[in-house]
Amino acid sequence: MPLAQGNLGHAICVRQVYKENMPLVAMSGLDLFCTEIARQLDDAYPHWKAQRLNTASRAGVLASLATLARSDVWYSIGNPKADRWVTLLAQVLRKPHVMHWVGSDIDQLRTNRSLRMHVRSPSITHLTEIDWMKRELDELGIDSAVAPLPIRHVNAAVKPLPELFTVMLYVPRTRADFYGGCNYQRLLTEFRSAPMRVFVVGGGELCAPRGLEVHNLGWLDNLREVYEQSTVLIRNTRADGLSLMVLEALAHGRHVMWSKRFPYCIPVERYDQIARQLERLLALHREGRLHAQYGAAEMIRERYANEGALARIVGAWEGACT
Repeated sequence: MPLAQGNLGHAICVRQVYKENMPLVAMSGLDLFCTEIARQLDDAYPHWKAQRLNTASRAGVLASLATLARSDVWYSIGNPKADRWVTLLAQVLRKPHVMHWVGSDIDQLRTNRSLRMHVRSPSITHLTEIDWMKRELDELGIDSAVAPLPIRHVNAAVKPLPELFTVMLYVPRTRADFYGGCNYQRLLTEFRSAPMRVFVVGGGELCAPRGLEVHNLGWLDNLREVYEQSTVLIRNTRADGLSLMVLEALAHGRHVMWSKRFPYCIPVERYDQIARQLERLLALHREGRLHAQYGAAEMIRERYANEGALARIVGAWEGACT
């Protein structure tokens, strides 16, 4: 027994030393993505430890500064204008920083010269989600590598489209017009007599015209059931990165109308294009000729599998640390 206890004590000691020497990544930015990457990191890269920076309070700022000082690399998703104390400490310590650009945050660079100068620091490594975002950064003098963020919900088996034609719309609580809110409201009015229902997600709301079934579902962390019960996702944004919602809808074999050109998506920029394409899909549905996009789901699994996406991100951390 004494020998066994000694071996057990040695094993615990080894694990403790290993844990204390794990590389630490300090994460900040968009909560949804940070939480998901930290979760997947636990399973796929247990030798890495992730800790979130929270600067919502004075105590949070102090704790975040301590975390950043201990970290091997700082990884931020969106929100390039981080807390000024965190940014200052990172500069003083010359902390390696991997900055992941995810969409409209690039717009800030066009109007903010001081931000452009800051993000050109040699201590910052830049990642973007897709080629058109890389081109936008290239035009602003910033070199970046393409690394999609890992998606959250992928079905092993794509379910058939619902019997009732169902439209899914993303309307956030703020900046609803930026995400197509006015066009969506107009669409509901024009199609109020159509045999369909509408799911509104994201925290914002649309007014339901008389006769049309509209469900304002609010903010949902898990949209799996909403995708499964939807026929088409419409995403009509003024600017966009590689939309996680688009990827997840395609992974479920759903049809997608998007203001960007992307495989298996119907490109729509203006209201008249949205209305015309919706009428076309409704007609196909009535004729029984509208089916789930199984090829889209396969494409997402092959090109945007979580393992590959996370490997590119972790690779950027490791490259920044060397």
